[in-house]
Amino acid sequence: MTGREEFHKLLKERAAGVLPPGETLLDSHVMDAAESMPRPRRKLCPVVFPGQRMAGDRPVTWLMSVLAITALVQGFAPIDDLYDRLERDGAKDKPFFGGWRSAAGRMALPFFPRAKTGVAKVMLVTERRFLLVHVQHSLIGKRIGSHVAVAWSADRRETSWVRNRRDVRPGTYEIGFADGSWATVFIGAQGWSRFERAFGRQLGPADPLP
Repeated sequence: MTGREEFHKLLKERAAGVLPPGETLLDSHVMDAAESMPRPRRKLCPVVFPGQRMAGDRPVTWLMSVLAITALVQGFAPIDDLYDRLERDGAKDKPFFGGWRSAAGRMALPFFPRAKTGVAKVMLVTERRFLLVHVQHSLIGKRIGSHVAVAWSADRRETSWVRNRRDVRPGTYEIGFADGSWATVFIGAQGWSRFERAFGRQLGPADPLP
């Protein structure tokens, strides 16, 4: 087992600790929003583990703040009109549809946390729910912190389909919800087929969206 695989294993074990007694874990995946996903406005991003840092986090967050200020000064600040256009665009090859208040948007927002420590995102699949769990880790190295929290959960019946977008990048999936919205996630490790089986309707890259 590689260092990365061991790190992911520990993250999933820590995330599974949020499940109440009697709820059976079927599968779990360390995942993130796909690189192509639009970023929400800062005010929509959830604040995660406020005031909690691990050793070495402070200098990293300081450097990130300096880089962000530099980008603003140089004129690379996000443009609200761009976000709005991405949210409205429902073309099949876009990574997100429905807006941040939709079912897909509520799932996607926790992938963009505001935090001063590392935040891993772990999707748990139980016999009745999907849960997205935040697990604290160091910004430098592979140390796992003591903080964990459920960021999102939904009854499995609220999801309608999953489409494998291996044509874009292996491990990329669009997840569709009953309200017609969808968002795109990326799983950086194996176990993709197990993830697909958690959904009632499985689509391939060439299949049209429902």
